[in-house]
Amino acid sequence: MIGAERGEMIDPMLKVQRDENHLSEGLYKMVNPNFFIVGAVKAGTTLLYHYLSQHSNIYMCPIKEPHHFCTDIRCEDFSQDYRRQTCFDMEKYLNKSPLQMKHIAFIESRKQYLDLFREMKSERMAGEVSTGYLFSHNAAKEIHKFNPNAKIIMVLRESVERAFPHWVMDLRGTDVYRKSFLDAIEVD
Repeated sequence: MIGAERGEMIDPMLKVQRDENHLSEGLYKMVNPNFFIVGAVKAGTTLLYHYLSQHSNIYMCPIKEPHHFCTDIRCEDFSQDYRRQTCFDMEKYLNKSPLQMKHIAFIESRKQYLDLFREMKSERMAGEVSTGYLFSHNAAKEIHKFNPNAKIIMVLRESVERAFPHWVMDLRGTDVYRKSFLDAIEVD
């Protein structure tokens, strides 16, 4: 596809915007992620994230799980322990360069979400992973509204096999799940 005003070539599969700071260099800046990894907790999403991060044509969001499209899940609904781990000052985080790797957040602002992709260079694909998209009632609709051409990768694991590692992770992360494994399953 040829850009109407300037005659430049634009890949129609990518959501691109002319980077006004580099007009003379002819560079483009990706502004929208074009793939999303949705998966169960303890199903291998972190491993897949790290593998994809090593690919030269893929830019992965520096916050592995930004949960931006989980509009029905809010930080204020979490336990105090979990909120301390996942809800932090995004403006302070975004004011640093380069952006530091973080595991999880719940980013409500679209501007802040897109700012996570500002360090893209020449990568052709941009993606992120959020396990919350799997059980959010709104995420699929919100992702489609944001980018109807986005690719979705689902990562699942047999639920009984996944339950114990998930419980162990919760034990390490917060004081909320100080129950036996069987008690935790009954509550869930």
